[in-house]
Amino acid sequence: MREGNFPQIWVPSPENRDVRQLLWHRHRMVQTRTRIMNQLQALAMNEGKHRKSKLWSTQGRSELEKLALAPWASRRRKELLELLDRLNPSIEELTKAVEQEANKRPEALRLMTHPGVGPITALAYVLIIGTPERFDCGKQIGTYIGMIPTEDSSAGKQRLGHISKQGNSLLRFLLVESAQIAARINPHWRRRYLHLGIRALPRLRWVAGWRFVCTGCDETDVSIRLRLSSVRTRESSKPDMVCSRTP
Repeated sequence: MREGNFPQIWVPSPENRDVRQLLWHRHRMVQTRTRIMNQLQALAMNEGKHRKSKLWSTQGRSELEKLALAPWASRRRKELLELLDRLNPSIEELTKAVEQEANKRPEALRLMTHPGVGPITALAYVLIIGTPERFDCGKQIGTYIGMIPTEDSSAGKQRLGHISKQGNSLLRFLLVESAQIAARINPHWRRRYLHLGIRALPRLRWVAGWRFVCTGCDETDVSIRLRLSSVRTRESSKPDMVCSRTP
């Protein structure tokens, strides 16, 4: 400690923690709204109305309200619609607050230039990662958030399983969503996603895409590592854990 070699722990500031509460509050509110919308969709489908996203249009809402339901089902529909009407303005207000906070941070604005990354994901990344200088390379960021395979190796055999899911679950959720959006709206990222599908299992494509977005890893390296997670036992030497930085 006298020589200054003792590793320092990064502690987020009170302002950082408070803005994180904004992100978590909006996230939970959106989850609640999704559950309510799913219940209303189920009520409509039970009556033969398969409108999907059109159910939330003006015409779809009118059809939902006019459905002839039994007394308790009718009460359930009424109260769910009231909850939905109360949640929508609150979520819009929280979304605007998140956008304002993201616009205050140059790092978040730069992240938003990447396909699929919006103000919510950018702000969460900046707040949770904190000072990027505390990471030696992008692979350590993947480890910090929990997007690397778990390992149970012994006697020259390397066994890689599912991702560790350590770290902040909100940031992990948002980054996977960003990878999905990037592959859907951007042709270049769509090609990368399809290429990863050749080398990795379909259910691992989004994880590979996220790691490429977040850590800057080469997509071939990511796909090979994720492919290994589907193999229970494999002869291999000890994995190379050296981080490589781009000069």
